[in-house]
Amino acid sequence: MKRTKINRIQQFRDIIQFEFLKFIRGRKMKAAVILAFLTPLLIYTLPTLASSESLAAQASVTDFAITFVQFLSLLILISVTLFGGDALISDFQDKTGYTLFTNPISRTSLLFGKFAAASLAVTIVLGIFYIVLSALSYYFYSSLPSNLISSFFFAVLSTMAFLSISFAIGSFLKGSSISYIAFFFLFFLVFPIVDYFLIVDKIKPWFSPTFANQIILYILETPYPEDEIIRIPALFAPGQTLSITAYVPEINLSLGILFVYIMLGLIVSLFFFQRKEMN
Repeated sequence: MKRTKINRIQQFRDIIQFEFLKFIRGRKMKAAVILAFLTPLLIYTLPTLASSESLAAQASVTDFAITFVQFLSLLILISVTLFGGDALISDFQDKTGYTLFTNPISRTSLLFGKFAAASLAVTIVLGIFYIVLSALSYYFYSSLPSNLISSFFFAVLSTMAFLSISFAIGSFLKGSSISYIAFFFLFFLVFPIVDYFLIVDKIKPWFSPTFANQIILYILETPYPEDEIIRIPALFAPGQTLSITAYVPEINLSLGILFVYIMLGLIVSLFFFQRKEMN
């Protein structure tokens, strides 16, 4: 019996197109786009309504932009959950894999195609956020922060690293809900708590994806900040002070760490996804 030759490159392109069209026609993309558009507007509007002072009264356009980018990590996590949380689970959970996997399709092409489509979707979501931020910045200050484009590209890279980890989690779990919970638990609790205790012990968590992710914020500051020792009054020892080190992620190292997480996440995803069976 003659085997059908698999054109992996063509499959890769077809899967990207199919998955992206599925996002466009579905509710996830619409919800993410609306959220990306409304988030900066809400960040500006709510403090203005709560107090008489507007965010536009800040000293510089850089300070104005930093206020918005501080909330970007939440949008990134929500976007990754929407587009990557069940990417490797849906075909098994919805039983569409019975049709899909009987065709001569490479699971490698399927995985990387899904990852590329999800990366494209979250890039569009981030782009909308930064476009709205740029419009607000130019409207109030007639200028843009000098490193806003760099912040955008760093945000895309951070999102791809988070997305890769999300794929790795979903590659060995069986249910979408469990995958969503595991991802949120990891990035809302585990990584932040580990970062906190390492910083308290005066250890720089340079290897943490959530710590490396902070370059999207610090790159807006000119010059780029460095580690700083901050002294605060001791709570139970009057007259004494405590020293806390405010660690700042290094740009080149953080970019390398994010690339490593992308590669490791995809390798783990491929390992488990190749061995995953329909129930």
